[in-house]
Amino acid sequence: MSDPKAANGDDMPDEKKFQNTHAAFADIDASPTKTWLIQNRFKEGIKTVLKEAWEKRPEEELYILADDPHQIRNVAADPAHTETLSKLRGQLMGELAAKQDPRLTEAFDRPPYLGNNR
Repeated sequence: MSDPKAANGDDMPDEKKFQNTHAAFADIDASPTKTWLIQNRFKEGIKTVLKEAWEKRPEEELYILADDPHQIRNVAADPAHTETLSKLRGQLMGELAAKQDPRLTEAFDRPPYLGNNR
């Protein structure tokens, strides 16, 4: 996702630059969470956390909170949950339409930004 600049290998920014976390992954806003992720990226078990934080998210996500309170296992693609996903999608789209959300209109900015495609 990002250009890690100095976040690869042992060539990390000094501690002062970590206070301003634009030093690595400059396209992600600076925050204490970003700093923690960068500093702990090689620790055991952190791979899943990094994937969820920095990689491209799926179009739809659905979690069974009773079984997965940390929302790690996305079941949106599981055929067993098709009905629930469809119901929730309908509720969301109905709410967006009722509120006249601009994402449902042609007025909303849409990629790709190549030529005149409106």
